[in-house]
Amino acid sequence: MSDVIPTPTFPLTLFCSKTERGNALSEGTKQLLSSWYDSNVLYVCRCVGKLRDRLPSVIYASLMGIPVDISGGSRRDEDDITRFVDNCSVSALLQDKHEVNVDGLVSPATSLLVDVTGQEASNSPKRLTITVSESAFEVSSNETNKFCEDWTARMLGEEEESKPSYLRQVLENFKLKVIQDLNTLKRLMKQAEMDHYALYRSFAFLRDCGNASPLLRLGRQESQAPSAVDARAILELLYEHMQTEGIIL
Repeated sequence: MSDVIPTPTFPLTLFCSKTERGNALSEGTKQLLSSWYDSNVLYVCRCVGKLRDRLPSVIYASLMGIPVDISGGSRRDEDDITRFVDNCSVSALLQDKHEVNVDGLVSPATSLLVDVTGQEASNSPKRLTITVSESAFEVSSNETNKFCEDWTARMLGEEEESKPSYLRQVLENFKLKVIQDLNTLKRLMKQAEMDHYALYRSFAFLRDCGNASPLLRLGRQESQAPSAVDARAILELLYEHMQTEGIIL
């Protein structure tokens, strides 16, 4: 894929020039507006094009809250990677303390954000390093899961890689799916406090969703509350059983 991506035919500077106040903008502001599309939209195309088969590992690191270091490259490369990693994370959505249910509806809920802790932290690389070269971005770890691989496949392709609006929509749908799955897990865990079959359904859901480790990481917030003794016990049972079955490391 080429790095040369067409700029929009109707840039923000042209829009502002058609307004009374827009003509009075400073040169610095006009420069920021003229580069906005390249900096805030086209970075998705550049990252997808240069990461390619390393893309699942970067998305997985973002979900797991693994810090990302950048080695080499220009300031634009660093800004591109930083924006892309941030855009793959569900952290900002969860910090809003809203729950998105399986129907896509939003309702109040408790934030589920936590750092990687316990056994999951010890089994994950402490940091992910992305080394920038002229034609590609290399990553220091290949750790990922089926969920991230499946969503990456939707972004790779000669036509898809050059469509920033399409790529951004895929990323938004990806994050929505993570939150929907997280809410499903929370409901199953709540039912499992009184129903042993629901405990098995929680395990089956994590086994089949292909995204067990990130969901367990996010779900651990529930176990931090003093009143969440049952939820903490259920999470530990699920984690231990999934390790025994070899589903997570």
